[in-house]
Amino acid sequence: MQVRWESLYTMIICIYMLKQNSMLTNALGTGMRKINEYYEHSAESNAHLVAMVLIPNKKLLHFRDTWDYQAVQDAIKTLQNVFVEQYNSLNKDSLAVQGKSKAKAKAFSV
Repeated sequence: MQVRWESLYTMIICIYMLKQNSMLTNALGTGMRKINEYYEHSAESNAHLVAMVLIPNKKLLHFRDTWDYQAVQDAIKTLQNVFVEQYNSLNKDSLAVQGKSKAKAKAFSV
């Protein structure tokens, strides 16, 4: 409970300071717009999904803890597709021998 009050107090102080300092307010607004721009660009790539799954002690935990069920399922499906595409592109010769179904089965287990 004390942590919440401290956070609330800090937030109130920050709001007061922002109202007193228009340069700070403008700088924070500019920073937030830039963050939103980069966030929108991250949706154009699957790199963030792959990077998060490759963290050994996290794997899919972040997704399961913070995303809704359907978003997690979509992320898993996307990761499976990315892995299979990469696996297939790196192992073209061996896939010709094995067949694609075996490669897909080995590709990703959740």
